Parts: sequence; C-alpha cells; structure tokens
Amino acid sequence: MIGRSLILLVLWIALWGEISIANIITGVVVIAALAALFPGKLRSSHRIRIIPAISFFFYMVRSIVAASWDVIRAVLLPNEQRRHAEIIHVYLKSTSPLVRAVTANTISLTPGTVIVSIDSDTADMQIHVLGKTDSAEFQDAIHAHEDRVAAFIVEKK
Repeated sequence: MIGRSLILLVLWIALWGEISIANIITGVVVIAALAALFPGKLRSSHRIRIIPAISFFFYMVRSIVAASWDVIRAVLLPNEQRRHAEIIHVYLKSTSPLVRAVTANTISLTPGTVIVSIDSDTADMQIHVLGKTDSAEFQDAIHAHEDRVAAFIVEKK
C-alpha cells in the first residue's frame, strides 16, 4: 500500500511538472481519497512478462505508424482498393477474458480497424477494416497479434 502510494505521488508530481508543497499536499489528498474509495486489494489471476510486454509495445508502435500511413494514403490518394471497407470475422483462440480484451483494445487502437462486436461465448470478433484485405491473411495477422498479447499476459498457476 505504501509503495503504491509513493509511486502514485511521484507520478502526480511528475504530471504537474514541478515539486511544490501544494502539489505534494494535493497529491497526498487525492491518493488518500482513492484509497478510501477503493479499499479492496486487487487480486490478479494474471502476471505480466516484462520482455514480451516491451517487445509488444514496440510492435504496436510500428503497427500504429504503418497503419497511420495507410490511412493517410487512403485519405489523400483515394482509390477503389484503399476506400474499400468490410467486416471480417475472426475467432480468437484464447479463453482468457483479459487476453481477449487487450487483443480487442489494441486492434482498435490501430488506425483503419474498429472492433464492431465480440461474442464472449464463441470468441467471434467482428472487425471493420479499411482497405481491400485478404480475409485469410487478416485473420492470420489477428491470431499472431493475439499470440503476442498472450505471450506477455500469463495466467498464474
């Protein structure tokens, strides 16, 4: 509890950009209010593997930059292939709700893709995709993305 509070206080001061008595006092008050509002201890059934998480971060940066470039080209130099939009169904392999949620959120973070719906029972994810895309290749790419997520989010035994 104390360690987490100190980390939050350092983060609070860093976000304000300067160390001052007012920032320290307001940080302590906000942290105390959060501790009072959310007293329960979080018990995670998963753990994060650092090296795959760092690798995933750089993979996401690369994916976002490449997808942003594709969307810019579709807007500035439109043609039939770039303007094409479709919904592709992908069945996720993971049974973990956390892995599914992180997979869906990081896919939506990438420009040109939006998660339309997810069926929690069948793990069917409907993704709206900008641009002409081969369905099988896209599904393979989503499964590779899901594997990257599952590599850094591991269930505790």
